[in-house]
Amino acid sequence: MFTSATESAAKKNILIAAKDVPLLRKRAFRGLLISLALAAGGAVYEHFSHGVWSCAMVYAFMIPLAGVTLPSMLLERSPKRTMPGELPVLLWHFGLAVLTVGSLFSGALEIYGTTNSLTRVYWWAGGLLTVSAALLMLPGMLNAGKSTEKKDQIRRSSDRSNL
Repeated sequence: MFTSATESAAKKNILIAAKDVPLLRKRAFRGLLISLALAAGGAVYEHFSHGVWSCAMVYAFMIPLAGVTLPSMLLERSPKRTMPGELPVLLWHFGLAVLTVGSLFSGALEIYGTTNSLTRVYWWAGGLLTVSAALLMLPGMLNAGKSTEKKDQIRRSSDRSNL
């Protein structure tokens, strides 16, 4: 039988997922690669900018490093058996991407000696996406830990009663 996409999505919880260590390692590695690429690109860009530099350009690599690599490594090592689901992770990554692009764009404008008030849109949009992702992650992570503990207690009590 074929199931529609909405039926399969309804069966799958998009806010919380079982802990997947290989996926977390892959995310951490990808975040590290993106950070290294941004650091190298920023160094090359500033090398050819005739001694003019920008903090936004220099530290743009920190956004994926602190927002993707570090949380993935911490989740991998945490004792919890759950992790955020697809929706919060997508919003989180989109927010970090917007913040990174905004940082690079602001840095390029600073190096050229100009400014633009529209660069604030990047900070607001990226902040809104990451905060909404964090708000979606918190209840799911807190409730999931409790529900798995309750399920374990129920399973243990049913195992004892079966003996």
